[in-house]
Formats: sequence, structure tokens, C-alpha cells
Amino acid sequence: MTMEINKMALIELGGSHEETLYSQVLFLKKYGFQVHIILFEDHYRRIIAFPEVDTWKCYKKPHGWPAEWYLVFRLLIYLKSQGIRKAVLNTAEGNIVRKLSMAAGSFTEFTGIIHLCSKLWTSRSQKIISRKVKKYFVLADFMQSNIDQRRTAVAIECFFPINFPMGRDQNAGQRQDGEKNPEYQICITGAVDFARRDYHSLLDEMLVKEVPEGVRFILLGRTTSDDGKALVARIREMGFEKYFTLFDDFIPHNHFYRILKNAWLVLPLLTPRCKDHTDYLKYKVTGSFNLAYGFQIPMLQHESFAGDRIIRETSVFYQDGNLLETVNQCKENPEMLMTIRERMSSLPEFRFESQAEKYIHFIYGNRHFRP
Repeated sequence: MTMEINKMALIELGGSHEETLYSQVLFLKKYGFQVHIILFEDHYRRIIAFPEVDTWKCYKKPHGWPAEWYLVFRLLIYLKSQGIRKAVLNTAEGNIVRKLSMAAGSFTEFTGIIHLCSKLWTSRSQKIISRKVKKYFVLADFMQSNIDQRRTAVAIECFFPINFPMGRDQNAGQRQDGEKNPEYQICITGAVDFARRDYHSLLDEMLVKEVPEGVRFILLGRTTSDDGKALVARIREMGFEKYFTLFDDFIPHNHFYRILKNAWLVLPLLTPRCKDHTDYLKYKVTGSFNLAYGFQIPMLQHESFAGDRIIRETSVFYQDGNLLETVNQCKENPEMLMTIRERMSSLPEFRFESQAEKYIHFIYGNRHFRP
């Protein structure tokens, strides 16, 4: 008698959220799952092919609704042909996912990851998806606590996607070697976007205050957008190129992680001046948070985020106008950052075993799961 193999598909058909996949792969492999990752070809080319994955299934990104429907039916046929009864939609939103939710039968049960949880009660498209997707993960505990359960009937659970290739344990402490890397590197992750990050407050402060010696801000994201071009132009106009490292195009993940692990601080640059500030306080999380947690790098946060306990445990806070002064305090007191790193390594919310168990049991609901 052959033992039934538990199979799971992780499906990314939406935004650029590949960074959340690796943690889920590790959770599933801990419990003996056969893991299929389904995504677009251009997403696959951007990531490290995790050796733990059993099958990669790549599709060309469709253009137009006929091509989207064709993709949906091919995907459903694949899931059934492989006997995959459970799947996680890594970005559970958008036109293709809506079509998938409308076409899917009962063979595969879907759980979603929602990246802006207010969509659950404000978006008509999301409500259509939720007719099929009854359970959603969010990626921060404050997102879960801010969901208005009176306005949505879906089940919600949280996990922190803080495992990455070149993982957290082997990276911890790499930033201490000042002789190998004399620069005091501060990473600002993500493609340049003025709605999401307040670059101008940093530049405005640099005009009137001295940048601490050796400090370099590394923009780990593309600068090819209109916002990116405008930011690069302003940096050059101010003569501040020596304080910044910039990238013109997408940074391959292995190179991205090598740079990040040598940073002293992660700077999300989320302030009340950002258009999306309120959403980030309640309903969504920037990827820089979980990157910081995963690599055990303290965050330099605006004081408006001090209300969340986990952010308080993992951050140094600054007020409007004293970011550079706070950077200097961190630089002059490395033991302060070491204390934060030690806290990050021991926070119970970040324990791999408990996260993996919670992830699996949420997907399976109240039905008993046998690994």
C-alpha cells in the first residue's frame, strides 16, 4: 500500500511578492509536502530557484482577457492532473485571480495571502475572490488586529515570511566587521516610489545637517520609474551622489541579499508625508520589515510606528528632522543595535517551528492534518 503524498501549490499570478515564497516552501517541506510553485516566466527568471521545490511550473504572462481565461483553465487542468488538493495564492488579488476564483471547481481548495487587507471590505473584485477563497494570511500581526470582522466573513491568520536563501542564522553578526566594510551602510529596499517612501524628508535634512562620516544609503530597488528618475536627478543636483548607491534595474535576489546582510540598519522611510502612510500603519506591510526581521537587522523607523509591539522591539525611532542625528547615535553606540539584534533572534513570533505549525493548520482548518 503506497502512502498518499501531501501536495501543495504556491501560485504567484499577481504582484512582485516572490520574497514570501521561500518561508512557505520551508514550512511545507518540514511537514513532508511535495511543493509545486506556479508563476510567470519573468518572475521565475528574477528569483533564485530554491532547491527544496519539487516542481516549477512557469507560464507566459497573458495579455488581454482571452489569454487570461486560457491561462486560468490551463492552470486548473494542471492542478487536477497533479492531484493537488490545496493551493496558496501568494497574491490573492487582481484580474487573473478573480477569473481563477470564478472558474475553479471543488477539486482544489485555495487559501490566499492578502497584501492590503482593507480590500476585503472595500473592493468589489476582492469580494468576488472571497466567494472562493475563504481563508487569508496577512504578513503582520497589526494587519490582523485591524481587520474589521464585522465587514468580512473570511478567516484570517498571520505569518512572518522571514526565511530567505542565505538565511537569517548564517547572516547574523556579519555587519560587525568594520575593517572589511568601512562604510556604514543603511538599506532602503524597494523600487523608488514616492507614495510608499519619503525620500524627500531625508534629502531635505541632508541639506541642513551633516551626514555622519562613512554613512552610505543604499537604494535596493530600481530607479527607472518616473519617481526614480526624479529622485536620481535631485540627488545629483544636490551633489549627494557620494552618500548613495543606486541601481538602474532589477537587482537579482542573490546580489540583493549579499548587500542587505552587510547593512547596519534598514530604513523604511515611512512617514506621515507618504500617501500610503495610513495603510502601512493598519492594513499593509512593506517588504522591508520582514527583510529586516529575517536578516536580524534593526530598523530605523519614524516615531509614528512606535505603537506596534514587534516594531518597537526591533527598531530605533526618529522624529521629524532628527533622522541623521539618530543615525549618528546608532553609529556611535553599536551595542544598542546588538541588543536589538539579540531581541530579534529570540522573539517567539519569529520561531520557525511555531510559524510552520500555524501555517499548516490554518490551511487545513479544523480537519486533522497528518504529516
